[in-house]
Amino acid sequence: MIIDKINEYLSKKDLTIDEALCYEVGRLAQWSFKRQFCESNERDSKGKIYLSSCGKCPRQLAYGFHGISKDVKDIDSRGKLVFGAGDMTELTLLSLARLAGCAVSAVGLQQIKCELKINEYVLTGHPDGILYQNGKQYLIECKSMSSYSFDRFQKGDIDESYESQINAYLEALGLTECVLIGQNKDNGVLHEKFLQKDPKVVNELK
Repeated sequence: MIIDKINEYLSKKDLTIDEALCYEVGRLAQWSFKRQFCESNERDSKGKIYLSSCGKCPRQLAYGFHGISKDVKDIDSRGKLVFGAGDMTELTLLSLARLAGCAVSAVGLQQIKCELKINEYVLTGHPDGILYQNGKQYLIECKSMSSYSFDRFQKGDIDESYESQINAYLEALGLTECVLIGQNKDNGVLHEKFLQKDPKVVNELK
């Protein structure tokens, strides 16, 4: 759906420059670089749980929620580079999707904020984007993966943390399907999977 159009676009020889999109990509790349490498990336999680954290270790989430100091290392240089590369993967894939003619919105600096209420708590998040096709809306999530994880992804083995995060976003947005785009960070190969909202996963989140 998206990957075929991106590959088709990249195979064209008569490319043209989209000045407006290039300007937007430049602004977003600058924002991402500043956020990842020029500012403190510590996020105050006391009293908060984010949708992007769904599926992660419950104990670590509880420590952060209650403001308890965790015996873990700060994000080192390797971690910062990994997060920065993830930002650029998302930026590149969604921008290419738009160049390829996909009706993608709510991306980059225009990302929407969504909320999911669980008991008395409200989880907030910013999904990667929304795809409009054939009169239907799809959540878009982009992930950069190692060769091992990408091979599993191609075979339909979706990481549980991805499933939890995606189902949380789908429930919060009132959508039923997601296009999960994966990029093998070792060789650049792309693949996509359609995921339906799973009531079982949503119930586990609640």
